[in-house]
Amino acid sequence: MTFHRFIAPLDSQLSCVGSGLVTLDIVVDAESPDQYMARSGGSCGNVMTILAYLGWRTYPITRLGEDHAAKVILNDFAHFGVDTTFIIREAAVNTPTIIEDVRNSRSGSRTHSYTLRCPHCGTYLLRYRAISQELTDRVVNEVSQAQVFYFDRISKGILRLAKHYREQGALIVFEPSAIKDERLFGMAAHMAHILKYSQERLSEVAGVLGDYAVPLEIQTLGHGGLRYRRRQAKELSTPWQHLPAFQVGDVVDEAGAGDWCTSGIIHSLGRYGATSFWRTRSKGIGRALKLGQALAAVNCRFKSARGVMYSHSLQELNSFVLELVKGQVLSCEQELPLQGALNELLQSICPGCSQGE
Repeated sequence: MTFHRFIAPLDSQLSCVGSGLVTLDIVVDAESPDQYMARSGGSCGNVMTILAYLGWRTYPITRLGEDHAAKVILNDFAHFGVDTTFIIREAAVNTPTIIEDVRNSRSGSRTHSYTLRCPHCGTYLLRYRAISQELTDRVVNEVSQAQVFYFDRISKGILRLAKHYREQGALIVFEPSAIKDERLFGMAAHMAHILKYSQERLSEVAGVLGDYAVPLEIQTLGHGGLRYRRRQAKELSTPWQHLPAFQVGDVVDEAGAGDWCTSGIIHSLGRYGATSFWRTRSKGIGRALKLGQALAAVNCRFKSARGVMYSHSLQELNSFVLELVKGQVLSCEQELPLQGALNELLQSICPGCSQGE
C-alpha cells in the first residue's frame, strides 16, 4: 500500500462547503488545571480546518456570536486559510463552546471527557443555531459548485444545500452525532453518498434507514477500528468489512480522531466530486479509509483535536504517516504549550461568568 500520493499537494485547489457544528474548544489538562488551549472545533469546524491544511478551499457555514469566543475561532480559521465568508456573527447569539478535560486514567493511560457547561457557574455553553434561508441562498449563489459538501447537523437549510450540491455533482458526506428527528435523518441519509457515524452513539441507525442502502456506510468502533460496507445500485445485503485501528503506543489525546479520519476520506475520495467516488473500486475505498485512520492515529500523539497542525508541516505529517504504516515508533512531538489563565478566559466567553462580574 502506497501513501505518498495521499498527502501530496493537490494539483489544483479543490473546494468543500460544510455546515454544522463549529465551536470554541477549550482544552484543560488535569496536570495544569488553571491553564488552557483555545482553538476552533466542532466536527464541521475541524473537518473544514483539516482540509484547508491539506490544501483545500473550505467554506464553513454557521452562526456565531459577537463575542470573544468567535474571535478566537475566526483567528484560528484565518491561520489555516479557511474561508469565513459564510460565518455570520450575531449579537444575540452566544458562540458554542466545549470544554475538554484531558487527564490520566487509573491505568496510567491518557483519557478525556467533554463538558458543555462552564466549570465555574454551570452555564450551558453549547447552543447550535440552524442557518437561515437567507444565508443558504447566499451560499448557493456565490459558491454554486464544489467537489464536496459535508454536514453534521440537519436543518431545512442544510438539506437544501445538500440537494443543490448533489445535483451539481458534489460528493455528499453526512456525519451525524445523534438522531433527533427520524424523518429528517432519513432525508439526510438519502442525500448522502457517504454516511459515517459512531457505533457507540448511533447504534440505532439500521432501524431508521430500513431497506435504504447508503452507497458507503462507515461505522467507527473506537479502539476496535471501523467497519464499512460499499453498496452498488440495488444492493441491500452487502456484508460489513472490518479495518483494525493503528496502534500508536503512548496516546496523548484521542479528541478529533474521527474528524481526521473523515478528512482523510474526503481528501482521497472527493477530488472529482461524486464522479471520483463512483469510479473508485473496493480496494481504493479500503485504502482511503486506512489513510483516514492513519491521520487520526498520528494526531492522537498530540494534545487537542488538531494538535499536529500547530507544530508540523504537511510534509512532516506525511513522514509521520509513513512511519506509522511501516510499524515504526512515531517520532513526532507530544506536547504543546498551554495558554493563559482559565479563569480569565471564562470571564470573557461565558455569559454566566461575565454577568456576575
